[in-house]
Amino acid sequence: LQMSGLPDLVIPFSIDEFSKLADGNRAHTDVVYAKDLSWSLFVRVAESNSTGDKMLDVYLECNFGVDNSGWSCEASVETTLLNSNTADNKVIERKETFCVDRSLLGATFCGAYDTMGWDELIDPEKGFIKYDRISFEVRVFLLKTTGLRKMNLVEFTTPIDGYTSVILVVEGTKLHVSKEFLSIHSRLLLDVQWRFCREE
Repeated sequence: LQMSGLPDLVIPFSIDEFSKLADGNRAHTDVVYAKDLSWSLFVRVAESNSTGDKMLDVYLECNFGVDNSGWSCEASVETTLLNSNTADNKVIERKETFCVDRSLLGATFCGAYDTMGWDELIDPEKGFIKYDRISFEVRVFLLKTTGLRKMNLVEFTTPIDGYTSVILVVEGTKLHVSKEFLSIHSRLLLDVQWRFCREE
């Protein structure tokens, strides 16, 4: 699979305290946008269904929660596991078609996994983990999109009646936003809100 030119999207992702992830947790990025599509990345430790071997899944998710089965996106994806010692990175390249998958309990999400072998990953001589830190980079080259709805930009510098529930101050600018909207677009903020709810 030959990729050329500049990618439409680059998602860098580093995980500190990687050993804690190995205890069954997973790590994820916030949502980013490219070409009217939302993208996020999460990494988890899993086991092969066929062999039971331990492995690492890197999952690229597109348009999470968009309930519109008419859209699709064809893209070339390059997932790179960065080597901390040399330029000998591990690169997985593939072509992928993203679309809503309703085969799993009517879920409205889509994405694709890249799987990396555990023994190679944790081998000190390979150099992929250093000081309990591991780093990835995912590059997305969009080839064709269909059925996408154009995103409407919203002005958040003034309050919106019935919508604004929290004010964020970013570099001195007040942004009037909705907690629900933030939780949809940032799983980190969603986790924080749920934690506060449990504590209350």
